[in-house]
Amino acid sequence: MTNDHHGVSGLAIAAAAVATIVACASGRTTPATPAAQPAGAAAAVGNVPSKSTPSVLVADDLRKIDARNLNDAIQRLRPEWFRRSNARAANSMGTSRSAAEPLVVWIDNNRAGGVEILTQIQISNVRLVQYFTPSEAESRFGTGNSSGAIQIITMAAARP
Repeated sequence: MTNDHHGVSGLAIAAAAVATIVACASGRTTPATPAAQPAGAAAAVGNVPSKSTPSVLVADDLRKIDARNLNDAIQRLRPEWFRRSNARAANSMGTSRSAAEPLVVWIDNNRAGGVEILTQIQISNVRLVQYFTPSEAESRFGTGNSSGAIQIITMAAARP
């Protein structure tokens, strides 16, 4: 293989050009970097578990209970998700402000706000709900999730 006057092979230049073209064609300005995944995370919408676990609630289990909205369902099925977040915020009072951040809710990989938004979500619209510990949430979603996160995958996101 021949090197040009800068010591870069023609193949490397071609590879960089192809990567740039692909990124531009897909509408991204930089190549996609996969987000770090905590163990058991349902990252892609198509990769939805069929059973509930301590950190995941699936649609079938949500619909088995009589709840007015998603907040009520989580309070009944996984109240520890809220207790963990509240305990962390209480323990961090008097420390850094970022340590006292509230639990963050994500809907279809978009930040939606705090847990108050859960009262507005009808269970019939939910395919999956997943709780992320603080370290998992920071790894998956970045800073601003130091008390953990709840990710909701909707039925709309599941459609092709």
